[in-house]
Amino acid sequence: MLCIDNLRKGYTYQITNHREQITFEVIDFTENDYLVKNTTTLEVFNLKEIIQYGLGNDYKLIDLEGNEK
Repeated sequence: MLCIDNLRKGYTYQITNHREQITFEVIDFTENDYLVKNTTTLEVFNLKEIIQYGLGNDYKLIDLEGNEK
């Protein structure tokens, strides 16, 4: 499982948190957040919006590009 600090621009990830699963691509970095695009709805938002209520017991972040280390 990845740490949020290790995300890379242009890569696709899947996050599960509080029973919600979102697949997204990292578009850009801001000073303390990531600008991401939901690959299903094409909605653009900040990653902190997904984890604004904290990390749930089911939290999981997966690298869909296969580059997880």
